[in-house]
Amino acid sequence: MEALARHVTPESRWLFMRRVFQTWSIGIPGTFDERFIKEDSYWHAWDDQRSISLTSMTIDKSGRPVSATEILEAMKPDAMLGKDGVPVEELPAGLNGHARYGPIEQPARASSALCGLLAIDGRVLIVTITSDDFDWARDVWLSIHAHPIPPGPGRRRRSSEPSQASPQEGPKRLSR
Repeated sequence: MEALARHVTPESRWLFMRRVFQTWSIGIPGTFDERFIKEDSYWHAWDDQRSISLTSMTIDKSGRPVSATEILEAMKPDAMLGKDGVPVEELPAGLNGHARYGPIEQPARASSALCGLLAIDGRVLIVTITSDDFDWARDVWLSIHAHPIPPGPGRRRRSSEPSQASPQEGPKRLSR
């Protein structure tokens, strides 16, 4: 199956960048409703026809961050994203990961979704962008940024602390 990709600068079809977790931000339309689903530890934004869901997790081994390469090797695209859909070749600037665009299980706000994983050392972001407009979903995918977490004065900030730029909860934590 042919991979979906374009070599065009993403058009800004949202009004602002939302710092969803301490480490991750994404461009979203100002018209979207949003909330953090505490029971399932994920952030969700939506309108009548599209939605974006993000789950952030920290992954360590013996108290040290697992490398992005190890995380992505353990979370193979077919195992995490299924074999349906077409690989999306483009990644957000400076990030490693994989994504597919294709049919999504119903009920959903659209019949298709871009589902992906992004990793940096010690962290993974699971992304679902539900939209029948591939170009819009791709532009949102490419808007994702990773941010370093600076240590606080006299101490290291725990990765599970929520972002100061966001009222959302912190990421899930996995240890090996």
